[in-house]
Amino acid sequence: MLDWVLVSIPIILIFLTATLYFLRKREEKQSTGEGEKRSRRAERRARASRHTFLTLRGVAVRSRAEKTIVDYFTDNDIVYEYEPVLMGGTNHEREMRPDFYLPEYDVYLEYWGMVSHPDGSKRDEYVEKMRWKMAQYREMNLRVISIEHADLRNFGDVFRGKFEEATGSKFPD
Repeated sequence: MLDWVLVSIPIILIFLTATLYFLRKREEKQSTGEGEKRSRRAERRARASRHTFLTLRGVAVRSRAEKTIVDYFTDNDIVYEYEPVLMGGTNHEREMRPDFYLPEYDVYLEYWGMVSHPDGSKRDEYVEKMRWKMAQYREMNLRVISIEHADLRNFGDVFRGKFEEATGSKFPD
C-alpha cells in the first residue's frame, strides 16, 4: 500500500502542475490575443516547410533562383529582407510579399520565375499576379528591380545594371 502511495504522489503532482500550466496559458491567450499569434506562427511554419533550398547561411528559400540571389547578397554583404509583407490594393487591403527588400537602398527585388512556365494556365495566372504586383509598386511609388530566369546567368552585372535603372544611381562598391 505504501508503495502505491509513493508512486501516486509524483504522478498527481505532475498532473496538477500540467493542468495549472495549461490553464495559465489559456488565460494569457485570451488576454493577449495569443491565439491569433499562434495561427500566424503556424502559417509561417507551413510556408517555411515549402521552402526547399538552403542558402550559404542556412536561410530556407523557395527556389534555386532565390538561393542564387541570396548567396550573391551574402557574398557582397548586401542586407536584405526575404518576403516582407506589404499591403496593396485600392485600400491597402490585400497582402503582397515581394521576394526581397533591400532596406539600405529602399528598393524591392522581384524574381519572376514562372513567366516562362510550360503550363499555359499556370503561366497566365502568374503573369496576371505579376502585373497586379507591378501596378501596386507604381501606385505606391516604390522602386523595384525585376529579375527573370535569364538574368541569373550573370546575376551580379545584371543586378547592378537594374539597380541603377531603378534607383538612378550606381550600386556602391
